[in-house]
Amino acid sequence: GALQQREALLKRLAPQFFERSFRPLARRLIEQPLEGYAWQVDHIVPVFRGGGQLGLDNFRTLCVVCHSKVTRQQAKDRARARRAAAGAGAGQGRKRRRTLSSEDS
Repeated sequence: GALQQREALLKRLAPQFFERSFRPLARRLIEQPLEGYAWQVDHIVPVFRGGGQLGLDNFRTLCVVCHSKVTRQQAKDRARARRAAAGAGAGQGRKRRRTLSSEDS
């Protein structure tokens, strides 16, 4: 039937949809072949790096699997940058509290 034809076409044209973690996306696309289930817009320069202000030239179309992978990597990059910034700022701008000892009394 139509579902089997769609599945065969998807396997041939976009096999990445059948990678383990993306099988639910493949099933959804086969059952309901809507644009948003196949393709998504991605910012070439990520929004967290200022790409939200660059206009249409900063857009590209990715399949949902590729977009998911790019977004996952960007999340890792953001977390790494936050940890690095937090590590660099540790101890700066903070005064250490002095504890009272018996010698201070």
